[in-house]
Amino acid sequence: MKIGDLVRLREEVLERHGVTAAWRRERAAGMKNAHGIITDKNPHFYFVKWFNCPVYGSEGNLAHNKNELEVISESR
Repeated sequence: MKIGDLVRLREEVLERHGVTAAWRRERAAGMKNAHGIITDKNPHFYFVKWFNCPVYGSEGNLAHNKNELEVISESR
């Protein structure tokens, strides 16, 4: 993962925050738009600007561990 990559939360992270599989199925169209962009990183965390995330809404620069995120699209 690197700065500029498009990411989303892994399913186990969503479930840990109370976003169940049934809830995601009901809102499948909205879940496709739940993504963020890595804006910064340090040796311990990636900082993500979220867009339409069911857990965080559209908040900026929240810190996440590498194992909480999955890459949707890599930056150049």
